[in-house]
Amino acid sequence: MIKNKINNFALLFLGIISIILSAIIFKDGRNILRLMTYLVSIILIISSFYNLFLILVKKNKVFSFTSLQKIILNIAFALVIILFNDLTLSSITLFFALYALAISLANIISYYIFKTNNVNNRIFCLFNFIFSFTLTIILFINPYMNLDYVLLYLSGYLFLYGISNIINLIILILPNHFKKAIRVPLPTIMSLIIPKALIREINELIKVDKIEKFNQEYSEPKLFIVIHFANNGSSAFGHMEISFKGKTYSYGNYDMHSRKLFQGIGDGVIMIVDTKKYIDYCIHNKKRYLVEFGLTLTDKEEELIEENIEKLVNTDTVDFYPDSQLYEKGIIPKGEFKDMSSELYLIAQAKFKKITKGKNKTFFVLKSNCSYVVDQIFKNLDKKILTINGIISPGAYYDYLNNSFLMRKGRVVSRKIYMEEKNARTSRSRNGKRNIKKNSSK
Repeated sequence: MIKNKINNFALLFLGIISIILSAIIFKDGRNILRLMTYLVSIILIISSFYNLFLILVKKNKVFSFTSLQKIILNIAFALVIILFNDLTLSSITLFFALYALAISLANIISYYIFKTNNVNNRIFCLFNFIFSFTLTIILFINPYMNLDYVLLYLSGYLFLYGISNIINLIILILPNHFKKAIRVPLPTIMSLIIPKALIREINELIKVDKIEKFNQEYSEPKLFIVIHFANNGSSAFGHMEISFKGKTYSYGNYDMHSRKLFQGIGDGVIMIVDTKKYIDYCIHNKKRYLVEFGLTLTDKEEELIEENIEKLVNTDTVDFYPDSQLYEKGIIPKGEFKDMSSELYLIAQAKFKKITKGKNKTFFVLKSNCSYVVDQIFKNLDKKILTINGIISPGAYYDYLNNSFLMRKGRVVSRKIYMEEKNARTSRSRNGKRNIKKNSSK
């Protein structure tokens, strides 16, 4: 129960601190931010001079030009913040302006793709573009004066985040039939940072080998959401898919010949593959980190999942053959076939379906991305199973699912971490187990 008490305290602490910070920023955010920049500068200067003192005094310490260079840069950076403080504050507004510009570009690209594919309701992407681009221009015109708009947004977000944590604390105390977690989704920029931060967390987590017992009834998961993370490559910002009854269903840009814009755009393709072989391939061939969350389902929900999968795979789709399969059919000459689709066909006999109609006919990493499969498979199901508001990304899904698991009150009842390092798999479930299992597959 110590773990549960710590979790409850963390929810209360985060909730109260977030609301207090929200109130402070709302009342006098500009001066508070200015004070914080001064404090950061002073800390940098003190730390730099202390490190310089250690280099000069300790004769046994090996002199490092890199260390001296770092000290000089830190002092220079601190002085710039102090001497040009208005410019420093303006840079914060400019950062948000660039973020708004990125959102506007994502929306106009999506509008063009949807218009090309004759998708209904594309006008909303155009409205979002107009709003985001207008905000970008406003922030760029006078970044120092418009800092107040940024602080107002930050204050509002912190307030909602704090309220959501306090509500979730109350939910933990209520009877089970009242429990329905409320979550304020992370800002998109934060959800994109999660994958890199999570890799570091996994590296620490995998070192721990202990058992924690949770006094809670455990239900066997029937459906799994798998989230991918990697240090580089296409999964650097995350990838996600569904695993059900031994098969994995994944949506992505699996046609290498259609890829454009740094592989961010291409034909939308659904992959169906054996889960065990696919996980083994991702761990050992692609060097990825996988986090698997298990969800419980009722018998009726399980039937709906099967129906949704059938529609997903066989509605408005045609068979797609990777190069390795085309070679087997004698259509193209022999090649190296090192693309992911070709390798998974050879290793795991993966099947592919290319979407021919709708908003996901074209894959776009910032809009119609891998979350498509999750959305479609959960379509028409009870919203209490999985509800996320805002822009959906693998990082946002991880944040939602991981917090749902830690609260130990919802549908998310298990979590497993797969990685190649030390040939280990870390798993935890609500029946009282958290252990490290050796992964013997190669």
